[in-house]
Amino acid sequence: LFSVLGIELILGTKIISADVRRKALVTAAGETISYKTLIIATGARVLDLLHFFFVYPFFSNLILKAFAILDCVA
Repeated sequence: LFSVLGIELILGTKIISADVRRKALVTAAGETISYKTLIIATGARVLDLLHFFFVYPFFSNLILKAFAILDCVA
């Protein structure tokens, strides 16, 4: 599902630092992961992350909208 949308899903990876200006993350294993757009997924339960903002109504339909766009251009 995610790869169709151009999203790489990385699970079970602990991030020890993030440089948002360089758009790079460093994992506990010392690997550097660069990104164009970062989505922080905290799991099945919603967590309130202080100083992070999120538009819940928009997100609830994001995947459906993405597939509708793909249908139009395909």
